[in-house]
Amino acid sequence: MRFTDSRDSLRFLFVSIFASFLLLVSCSSKQKTLRPSEQTRQFAVSLVLSDSSFALGSKIDFSMIFENTSKDTLELVFPNTCRFDFVISRDGAEIWSLLAAKSCAQVISRNRLAPGAVMTLDSSWDGQTSLPEAKVLLGKHSVKGILRCSPPIETEEVEFYLTD
Repeated sequence: MRFTDSRDSLRFLFVSIFASFLLLVSCSSKQKTLRPSEQTRQFAVSLVLSDSSFALGSKIDFSMIFENTSKDTLELVFPNTCRFDFVISRDGAEIWSLLAAKSCAQVISRNRLAPGAVMTLDSSWDGQTSLPEAKVLLGKHSVKGILRCSPPIETEEVEFYLTD
């Protein structure tokens, strides 16, 4: 191959290096990665509370458990630094959210889970409301966990009671 000037040779070198890099990247990944949006529920997600009844105003601990039940690596893509949330509601109205009044940096991150891997996310509620118009009352409440990946993954709501 003959080059007419140094710019042509630099272009050829750049294109060659870039093509080699793309080939190396595409060949080095022999492991299939599934995203939640590309699969048919190949994961399990649940929410666990320590009890079903708590004293009004007491601290309540909960855990969201996410398990990759597929035979492939699962990749979760998070659009910001707030990776999960817990939301407590009463009669369908939200009274508390872990992320209320928190700001999340817009940093995309990825989390890969091998087949059978489990990720546990823990938090607790101090018994106070995070919304000015909401009130914490005695009675039946529910909590759900939200994995804020893209697309978000939610647990089933788990009911609990606040008592005297």
